[in-house]
Amino acid sequence: MLGLFKGFDQIHGRLTPKVSVIIPFYAGAGWLEEAVGSAVRQTYENTEIILVNDGSPEDVGGVLGRFAGKIRYFHKDNGGPGSARNLGIENSAGEFIAFLDSDDVWEERKIEKQLGLMTATGAAWSHTGYTLFRGGNPRRAEKTVDVSACRGDVFLRCLRSAPIATPCVMIRAEILRESPNLRFSEKMRYGQDSLFWINLAARYPLAAVPEVLTRVRIRGGNAARRARVQLQAKAQIWEEFIRDRARPEAERIDGATRLGYRMCHRADAAVKRLEQRGRLPKRAVEILSRGLYAAPYVLLKLREVLSARADRRRTP
Repeated sequence: MLGLFKGFDQIHGRLTPKVSVIIPFYAGAGWLEEAVGSAVRQTYENTEIILVNDGSPEDVGGVLGRFAGKIRYFHKDNGGPGSARNLGIENSAGEFIAFLDSDDVWEERKIEKQLGLMTATGAAWSHTGYTLFRGGNPRRAEKTVDVSACRGDVFLRCLRSAPIATPCVMIRAEILRESPNLRFSEKMRYGQDSLFWINLAARYPLAAVPEVLTRVRIRGGNAARRARVQLQAKAQIWEEFIRDRARPEAERIDGATRLGYRMCHRADAAVKRLEQRGRLPKRAVEILSRGLYAAPYVLLKLREVLSARADRRRTP
C-alpha cells in the first residue's frame, strides 16, 4: 500500500500537492489568531486553511477580518471537536490533511518537512516532534516530546501510551475518502482523537519527523489531564473498539491491555452512578477518579515499557 502511494505521487509529478489544514474552534479567540497565523506563514504555500466554528459564543470577526481571503470558514452547532474536524474533512480539497488545534502553533517549515517525508516514503500518515508550553510564549517549552521511536506499526502503542498529538498529524486524504467510516467519533466528547489514531494504526504504519515542528499549549484546565476524563475516554474506547472481538485486529490485543481498558470501563460505570445520584461534588469525583485510574494507568504504561524493551532486544 505504501509503495502505491509513493508511486502515485511520482507518476503524476505532484511536487506541490495541496494540503488542507483543519482548525476546529470553540474557545480562545486570542489564541486562535496565533494558530491561524502560524498556518498562514508556512513556507509551503499550496494550502487551504479550513476554520470550523463549533458553535462558539465568542466573536471571531477579528480573526476572519485579519485573514480575509486566506481561510475557508464554516459555522456549525456545537458538537465537539470530533464533529468539527469531520466537517472540515468532508469539505477539504487537498491531497493531504493536517490538523491544528486553535490554541497551538506550528513552526514555519512544519508542512514542508512533513510533506517531504510523506511524498518520499509513501507514508499514509505521519506526525512530528513537539513541545508543551504554558501561557503566551510558545518558545518557553515545559517539555519536549521525542517521537523518533513512535513509528511503524504503532497499533498496540496507540492503545497503551503513544506520544501522538493531534496538531502534529498529517494524513493522506485518499485513505479517508476511500473509507467514509474512518472518522473522528462524534459520540465521544473526549478521547475521539485517540480512537481515531487507533483505527488508523490498525490499518497503516505511522511515519515520524523527529524534529520539533509543533508547539502544543497546556491550558490551565486541560481536560485531557483530568483522571475523570481519562476514565471516560478509555471506557468509550472499550465500548467502541476493544470489546468487539469480531474485529480483525482483536487477536492482536494482549490480555494486559484488554484488562486495563476493562478496568477503566468498570471504574467509569461506578463513578457515573455516583454522579447520577448527585452524591459527590466535582472535586470529590476527580479525586475518586484518580484513585480508580491509577491501577489501569500503571498497567498500560508498564505493558508498553516491557514491549518497547523487548523490541529493542530484537533490533540488531
